[in-house]
Amino acid sequence: MINGQKTRLRDVTDLLGTVGLAQRTYTVIGQGLVDTALSIKAGERRKLFEEAAGIGVYRQKREDA
Repeated sequence: MINGQKTRLRDVTDLLGTVGLAQRTYTVIGQGLVDTALSIKAGERRKLFEEAAGIGVYRQKREDA
């Protein structure tokens, strides 16, 4: 529930994503993570950077539509 109203899980996830509390939020890059990010497949790397940039929420909405 948000503000006393029933809400879908999707709405809660979207709300949290807009304030930087998405399921996968990246803010600190640990030692060795850059090497790992560069060695993963291109599609996975793109998802990683999209989530870091905060556009994952909008891409998911587009895919759901």
